[in-house]
Amino acid sequence: MYALDVYEELKKLKDDPEAFAKRQKEILDEAISNSPKKYQEKLKQQLWCQDKQLNKFKDPTARMNKMIEIFWGGVHTFKVTLKGNAIKSESCTKAKIIPFKK
Repeated sequence: MYALDVYEELKKLKDDPEAFAKRQKEILDEAISNSPKKYQEKLKQQLWCQDKQLNKFKDPTARMNKMIEIFWGGVHTFKVTLKGNAIKSESCTKAKIIPFKK
């Protein structure tokens, strides 16, 4: 499926938020399952992390601005990685780890 086809399909669902969300999830799940096995878990983690960041925003404009910020952060990470440097993502790594009590 091409990006333009996906865009047109989702655009038709703009007036039905539930159908839109369902189809969006199906498309993302399909994309992850079609990726190499060794990357699937990482992709699921990134998707979960992005969802948690975006769920904080109820205003569509604020949510879009956050999506743009996430996108350009990914572009930056990709660019630095291509140069052979590693970047540690801080978006979901700020949580305090609490050990289980024995």
